[in-house]
Amino acid sequence: MEQNRKAVPRMKMIVLKSPRCLAGLLRLVFGIKKENS
Repeated sequence: MEQNRKAVPRMKMIVLKSPRCLAGLLRLVFGIKKENS
């Protein structure tokens, strides 16, 4: 869990720099959520 805390700010920086990355990430997350539910 500690590694995730350090990775989150880095992820946000990457996302802010590239909206295309954000769209891909959202698609990935929602895809996983749909599969789980």
